[in-house]
Amino acid sequence: MTVSSNPLFVRYVGDGVTTVFELTTEFLRDSVVYVEVDKILKTEGADYTLTTFGDKVSESYEAYSKATITFPTPVGLGSVVYIYITTPITQLIPFS
Repeated sequence: MTVSSNPLFVRYVGDGVTTVFELTTEFLRDSVVYVEVDKILKTEGADYTLTTFGDKVSESYEAYSKATITFPTPVGLGSVVYIYITTPITQLIPFS
């Protein structure tokens, strides 16, 4: 399996066997994580399961350091999986 990454996304190439993929970039809440397979946006719950784990970055807001994306069936051989996070335009955390 080939893996390349940067701070905002992780790219995997399917091997026809793997169903679990990791996201190790810190992110705010589940709703900023998106998954594409072969340029088709997938839906959490219907197409994959997102599980956050590891240390919660802050107790004052929802932010995580790691997650796994699990597909119900293996991603096809040669299929490209992108797991990426988006940065919200609006401020999520109130500052005094």
